[in-house]
Amino acid sequence: MTEDEKRCSLCLQNRPPDSFHRDAQKKDGLSSWCKDCSKFRGDHPELSIAQVKLARCENMAEETEGPSEVESPPFAPKSPEKAPRARRQLTPEQRYARNEARRAARAAKKA
Repeated sequence: MTEDEKRCSLCLQNRPPDSFHRDAQKKDGLSSWCKDCSKFRGDHPELSIAQVKLARCENMAEETEGPSEVESPPFAPKSPEKAPRARRQLTPEQRYARNEARRAARAAKKA
């Protein structure tokens, strides 16, 4: 890798700086993913980062050498709806006791 190249953290290829989006929050001012990987991720939002990385590497292998002999493990798709966490309902007496305990702890902390 030369000084004027950067390594994409997703496809692990060395690329010229103009193939990365600008990112002011990064030390070098460039995104950690190349534009091709960013586009691929944008086209497939349902995939996790690990799935994107695997699919992107497989696509690159097919482009360069043909199909790979390694079988990829099946991924379980993320469930579109997450079950909400059950929230415990407190009675007014329980809330009062909880708040009193918190007030006492704060008063002890100040003293």
